[in-house]
Amino acid sequence: HRYPDVPRAVSAEGGIHYHLETARLAHEQGMHYFASAYGYNIPSFMSEFGARPSMNNEGKPYTGREVFPCSLDIPYYQKWFRDPLVKLAKTGWVYGVQLDWEFYAGGGEAGVCYCDDCFQIFLKEQQIDRSLPDPTSRYAWLENQHLAQTYKLTYRRRRVEMFRQMANDVRRVRPNFMFSGYHMYFHPEIAAGLHSEEVPFMLLDSRHYTENQTRPWWDSYNEYDRSHGYMTIGGSWDHTMFGGQPESHVSLPQWLYETAMHRDGYWLWHEHEYTP
Repeated sequence: HRYPDVPRAVSAEGGIHYHLETARLAHEQGMHYFASAYGYNIPSFMSEFGARPSMNNEGKPYTGREVFPCSLDIPYYQKWFRDPLVKLAKTGWVYGVQLDWEFYAGGGEAGVCYCDDCFQIFLKEQQIDRSLPDPTSRYAWLENQHLAQTYKLTYRRRRVEMFRQMANDVRRVRPNFMFSGYHMYFHPEIAAGLHSEEVPFMLLDSRHYTENQTRPWWDSYNEYDRSHGYMTIGGSWDHTMFGGQPESHVSLPQWLYETAMHRDGYWLWHEHEYTP
């Protein structure tokens, strides 16, 4: 009750959402404050930051409500993701960033990109001396050359390297800066890039939203996640866990007890906004 009038307006810079006054108050109370990054607004700054468009395997841009940028446009991701985090890390109040990569309202991140830049880099790495194929025929050419899978693996490696470099840039300012996120099973290269042995990636397992209630807890991705060194955080949301959509044959206390056997922690997403 010390802070009855904490403003709730959230600031945003690039793709990072935060509120420094809340961060300061959390810091005073010994709590860790995380900023947020939402994958759905990755396309929102294309004109402002000058991104190049993405290209799918049909030679067309990835689109939702708008065209998505190339998912390996490093200068764009630095402006959208890294630069705001470096600035926040310098404050000393922001402990990390939580990634929400759900596909909201027709917005999201492009997949494997076949744009001119990405394709030229691939040809150079493979030491293939030829001109760029037409955009509509690039994927067919890769398949004919038995290089389609190699291209995808190259894309994923480069994505890991891009996110790892950005994480390193942030941690040069704050060495213990943490990255966490859910919906990461669809973006494993992001988690791999932001993870380090010193500061593990905190993987929030959102599958508990709609998990098969008959599946035993030990039959999970837990060992796979831990083999990568990630912190594994189980969780759910208030509507599910408090009767709105029962997902378990056991009580909530029993579910929490069993979760503690195989997870590093627990998270609960609430519908309501937290008050001071």
